[in-house]
Amino acid sequence: MHARSTFAILLASLVPQIASAQPAPPANNDVAYAKSLMQSGVKLLEAKDYLGALAVFKDAYSRLQSAKILLNIGTTLKLLDRRADAANAYQHYLISKDSDPARHAEVTDVLADLDKSVGRLEVSVTPADAEVKFTDEWVPASSSTLWRVPPGSFTVQARKDGFKPDSKTANIAAGEKTAIVISLEAIPAAVSTPVFITAPRRDDLEVTVPVDVGPRSRFGAIAGVHVSVVPRVGSAWRVGGT
Repeated sequence: MHARSTFAILLASLVPQIASAQPAPPANNDVAYAKSLMQSGVKLLEAKDYLGALAVFKDAYSRLQSAKILLNIGTTLKLLDRRADAANAYQHYLISKDSDPARHAEVTDVLADLDKSVGRLEVSVTPADAEVKFTDEWVPASSSTLWRVPPGSFTVQARKDGFKPDSKTANIAAGEKTAIVISLEAIPAAVSTPVFITAPRRDDLEVTVPVDVGPRSRFGAIAGVHVSVVPRVGSAWRVGGT
């Protein structure tokens, strides 16, 4: 059988199976609402309102991170011809802990077909707990080590608190695979250097007071005054430079 026909049959078989796969009975309001959203999304999918179904499925997934919902999202994106996004949803399904191992083979076949028309990025970011951005959303770098993009120009951004943000821009062809390596540079902590100023006291003792004046300078100055009180009357000044 022709590969495209085989894929069409597989996709057709996925839709009803996905539609019937519902989350577990609700333990809280979010889970119950996610289940009702799944049912609404399936009806929209059957009515070929793919954009409406996609919005509902994404809302459901934001409330319940179920691998079953990812399959609905992937299938809907495929029907919208958003092949790179669909491939990313299927890839996310395969690495999800609650995905069904019995479904991995057919989902892998779907990915193999999608990969013929998209570019694949092998992403490595340091530090590992940074975030990356491929389109309009920031996602954990650890969950995005393999990412699909449409053919052409693409940009990968990376960020983490305490590090300078960085990005990589390149071009990729359909079916091509390339490595993207980003190493974020830590922002150095500000260093302040104390400068000591000598101030007079009435008991003929000199007190040294530290003052934080910011970064170290190549030049400095020292000023001091010594005041004598009864039984002596007089004063002395000293000035120096470094």
